[in-house]
Amino acid sequence: MRLLIMLALLLSFGLHAQAFRCSGHVIKQGTLTSQLLEFCGQPASKEKVTTNKGSNYIRKQCNASGQCQLVPCTSNEIGCYASQNIEQSYELWTYDFGYGRLLYRLKVDDGQIQDIQTFPRQ
Repeated sequence: MRLLIMLALLLSFGLHAQAFRCSGHVIKQGTLTSQLLEFCGQPASKEKVTTNKGSNYIRKQCNASGQCQLVPCTSNEIGCYASQNIEQSYELWTYDFGYGRLLYRLKVDDGQIQDIQTFPRQ
């Protein structure tokens, strides 16, 4: 009984999957989206996500001859300032292969799969 409760709790959250199959082809991290679409078809849904990763910190550094450049630094260094907010955009594609099968949510960025998670049906 305790094992069933633990299993139910684990399945209520997304689990990371290593790979899955579509039309006999293995789909895994690094698979190109063009291959994914060819083998699995269009996803049930696509969601664009943009996250703010914080600021990029830089400072001016000059050499003995007076040539200066901007270099990365940490926020607590003297002369360091935030130059810009860094945003990351990616898409979440959800595949629903039908009753009795898990839902697959794929993080897609730069034309390839970055992460695969599975979810039970609700």
